[in-house]
Amino acid sequence: MAKYERDELDEKDKKILELLQDDGRLPLSEVARKVGGITKVGVAYRLKRLTRKGIIEGFHARINPEKVGKEYVLITRVRCDPRGVAEEKVAGRIASLKGVSSVYQLFGADDLLVISRCSNKEEARNLAYAFLRTKNVGDTNTVVCYKVFKESCKIDLL
Repeated sequence: MAKYERDELDEKDKKILELLQDDGRLPLSEVARKVGGITKVGVAYRLKRLTRKGIIEGFHARINPEKVGKEYVLITRVRCDPRGVAEEKVAGRIASLKGVSSVYQLFGADDLLVISRCSNKEEARNLAYAFLRTKNVGDTNTVVCYKVFKESCKIDLL
């Protein structure tokens, strides 16, 4: 039997994480049963360890954006000015804007990629202008998605 390293994810950790990504409200006894070879106390211990290590950052409700009136998905590429200097500050400023859900720093022609959601054309336009007015933003290019085929934050572990 392989030695269990506390700093590594073993197959049971990965299985627990996979199950909870699908349903964060799954009872510990059910998680233990589905993982196999572990008690609910063992699952609880692993969850505390995974949370303490920052692997689990929290448990959240998955909301259908369209059902709450956020039909517009904006994908915005941002170029900072000056290049190579202000990306992290710009990313922080943009991340604080209402409607922004993700900000990624990039390699390549653009510096940041921003994903946001809005309720209507006016809100989308205002957000796009807010990106342009952000200090140290040189240029942006925004596209509006009219249909989402897959949207997930799930991490494949197995």
